[in-house]
Amino acid sequence: MLEIGTGWGGLAVHAAREYGCRVTTTTISREQHDHAVAAVRAAGLEDRVTVLLRDYRELKTFVADRPGHDRRYAIDAGKAHGELGWRPAHDIDSGLASTVAWYLENSEWCESVQSGRYRRERLGILA
Repeated sequence: MLEIGTGWGGLAVHAAREYGCRVTTTTISREQHDHAVAAVRAAGLEDRVTVLLRDYRELKTFVADRPGHDRRYAIDAGKAHGELGWRPAHDIDSGLASTVAWYLENSEWCESVQSGRYRRERLGILA
């Protein structure tokens, strides 16, 4: 999991401890970095969580075969909450749990992506 904006390390520790995620989190705040590193160490999760003191823009790498995807995607749900009354269907715990479960259930696909064998075959049902 990549977390942009470490905060005080709570999400990274939670995702690693509760769901076994490997987390890389980055911040530009020395105070937040130091606090998060201490939280990760106190939780004994140094092998699962990496805390970086770097601007997220320095982490971007370009992928030759997907030039249209070299953009930052961000969602601000404030307008949907305020004007439409939208609320998320899942809280952070159930959302993380279902995401981790999906990747575990589709480990063969994940391995094909990581190995370079994946050729953009679609998973799931076309809507």
